[in-house]
Amino acid sequence: MEILKIVIIGAGIAGLATALALKDRGAEVLVVDKNGGLETRGAALTLWSNGTYACKKLHVLEEVLEHSAILSKGNIYSSRGKQLESLPIDYSTPTVGIPRYELLRILADRLSEGTIKWNKKIRCLTETEVEFEDGTSVEADLVIAADGIHSTVRSQFIHDSLRYSGYTSWRGIANTKLSSPYEGVMTQFWGNGVRFGFLPLIDGKTYWFMTANAKEKATERDDVLKFIGSLPKPADAIFEGQDHSQIIHLDIYDRRPIPKWSFGNALLLGDSAHPMTPSLGQGACMALEDAVIFSACYASSKSIQQIYDEFEAIRIPRVNAVVQLSRRIGMVGQIQQPLLARLRDRIYPLVPRKWKKRIWDELYGFIKI
Repeated sequence: MEILKIVIIGAGIAGLATALALKDRGAEVLVVDKNGGLETRGAALTLWSNGTYACKKLHVLEEVLEHSAILSKGNIYSSRGKQLESLPIDYSTPTVGIPRYELLRILADRLSEGTIKWNKKIRCLTETEVEFEDGTSVEADLVIAADGIHSTVRSQFIHDSLRYSGYTSWRGIANTKLSSPYEGVMTQFWGNGVRFGFLPLIDGKTYWFMTANAKEKATERDDVLKFIGSLPKPADAIFEGQDHSQIIHLDIYDRRPIPKWSFGNALLLGDSAHPMTPSLGQGACMALEDAVIFSACYASSKSIQQIYDEFEAIRIPRVNAVVQLSRRIGMVGQIQQPLLARLRDRIYPLVPRKWKKRIWDELYGFIKI
């Protein structure tokens, strides 16, 4: 297939990873983004084994590990301290905690100078061009929309709405070093309508997150302070090391899965195609998988339509299932009625391990890329 002019809209994880994967295939790629530089918000994230395996395929795993804390296990407890789940982490590549900005920087630094153009806010797509609000445009044979959950490109083709999860969130990076038994461990506590979790980062820092049932747009950043006294003991030390002005507060949304991500010469990818709740920690991992698999489809197909058809056939069933599973896990974790929460805490550990392991192996142990 002749070399195509590929324009990627969005310099987030999905966009940068896809640009890097395509660059390795010899493609002509331009990344455009509405911001003035790499996004510095976003605290940190968990890259499960499927995410770090994708990093390996992108040839950035070694650098990712240099800036990550490797996790030895993942535990979920009830608010009373009863262990509900021990998550499998021992797969082909490690599970790690990494600041989101560091991952973005690693991906961006691997791209050639001039690959990314900043301050380019998209106005619309035509059959041959991407038009921007500043009056300029660029020609494109193939457009990848990786412009996030509020995707402008998606809104041009699909008229759907965000789906509120029923809970809001707070997160941050604290100057707190975790000690035993939490050192090297991703930990969550599930209470009545509240979840609190944390994991170590390098340099003695801790990434933490909390979710609480709430009406949409009804909470603020400082509302997290109301919960501190009722959270498990590690919360006190974590919040002592947190600059409260740096706490990120976001209501949690996803979108209903859709059966098609391509429209003409445009393809939705990452959160523009499949935004999901954070309950499985798979948003970044799915974006990285998208990048690797799309580049493989690009290399093996003979036309744009064949690229899209092959990519959608591989990705849509897996990713849409993850979107739905993440939403369901969130609903279970956010049960608020005390009696139902106690029932959850009794039943969850009784689910046969082999059933759950089959799900986790397919999710976290995914290497079909």
